[in-house]
Amino acid sequence: MRIHTKRVVATFAGLVMLGVLAHTATSQEKKPAAPGGAGDAAEMEAMMKAAAPGKEHALLAKSAGTFDAEIIMKHAADAPEMKAKGKEVSEMIWAAATLRPTSPAR
Repeated sequence: MRIHTKRVVATFAGLVMLGVLAHTATSQEKKPAAPGGAGDAAEMEAMMKAAAPGKEHALLAKSAGTFDAEIIMKHAADAPEMKAKGKEVSEMIWAAATLRPTSPAR
């Protein structure tokens, strides 16, 4: 009688994975949902406090503004300089939590 090793290993691996998936699906506890789908007031207040912009965001806001740039580059040490001009506009967005830089086309 000839045993097909690859087939046996593949079948065994499939059965193990099926068992792991079944165990995971049945072992997850389900907590009862809070009325209205929201947590308690103290939990909500803590989340809002954690999400509020802080001192790091104030430092980031100092980088907001409009800036002109002149860029000088070389493709090789003996190559001539290439110059380009640009403009960047940076603004605070999302309740002053994120600095978004944009480079409008000139």
